[in-house]
Amino acid sequence: MKILMFSDLHLDEATKDLAVKFLNTILLYKDFDGVFFLGDLFEKKDRIPNILQRIVIDFIDALQKEGKFFYALLGNHDGYIKNYPSAYYLNKFGDNVKLIVEPEIKFNFLFLPYTEEPEKYEKLILNTRSKYCLLHNEIKGYVLPNNHKIKQGIDLGLLLRNFLFVFAGHYHAPKVINNKLFVLGNCFPRNFTEATPYNKIIERGFYVFDTEQEKLTFIPFASPFYVKILVKDEKQIEEFNTTYKGKEVNLWLDFEKEMEVNISKNVKILSKIETKMISETDNIEADIVLDSESIKKFIKDLIKGKQKEKMLYDVAKSILEKFGISLGEENV
Repeated sequence: MKILMFSDLHLDEATKDLAVKFLNTILLYKDFDGVFFLGDLFEKKDRIPNILQRIVIDFIDALQKEGKFFYALLGNHDGYIKNYPSAYYLNKFGDNVKLIVEPEIKFNFLFLPYTEEPEKYEKLILNTRSKYCLLHNEIKGYVLPNNHKIKQGIDLGLLLRNFLFVFAGHYHAPKVINNKLFVLGNCFPRNFTEATPYNKIIERGFYVFDTEQEKLTFIPFASPFYVKILVKDEKQIEEFNTTYKGKEVNLWLDFEKEMEVNISKNVKILSKIETKMISETDNIEADIVLDSESIKKFIKDLIKGKQKEKMLYDVAKSILEKFGISLGEENV
């Protein structure tokens, strides 16, 4: 059996076009029997627009037409599914589509959905006969890219000792530990909080696990990279150009000094920051220019019809009087 796995889609209005492209890439791949999704289907936890639900429904419909299964692991962004009707349809498709909200075993995989008390799973892990584990949880002892070590969660050593392979969602940066724990990472970077190094490509995508051969294959997805560069010398730019040649990149340049920068093609500069050092002897002056009539009108419009929020008017009046602007005593 070949199982396709991906995680942390975090579908929202801002990423829906890229998400559709990603899901269509999966459908075009075809060489798999079903999908394990490792949690966090949507970004919002409470209210899911119909257009986003439709994207998921169409994807699952396409899988079903080809006789493929879809099992979704509950993530920390998916808690609303149990309490709101916004995504209840995941359990309405039939036996081959399911949202897994409690620990469960399928095809020799132990599914561990998100819980705020992940330590409670440790006894279950010790007693299971499953060869593989899927989880969306905190992992105690796991080290994040910023070198922060996770202090609570399912013990990392326990996972490595008790399973042949562990596949994890929740953490967005892909990582492999001891060739046993595979953190899938999110499907694609969404902003500069998920930036990759200027001199190292870290690709996202999906995995296909062949259970008969116990072979894992990574399939990269061609999505834009987010890269930050603190420009100190030309060497960083040269390394960036070499590393990301031909790749689509959203770039954040932060200059410490004036310099000419020659960027390779396919790069969109989303942020260009010029950082200047201010010495203790420098004097910084700022002129405050306030249009009193515009401010009056804005505040009155803001609280018009909301007498119970009269205190807003009083606070605004007190602040603006310090700038020599009087709002008067009229009723609003």
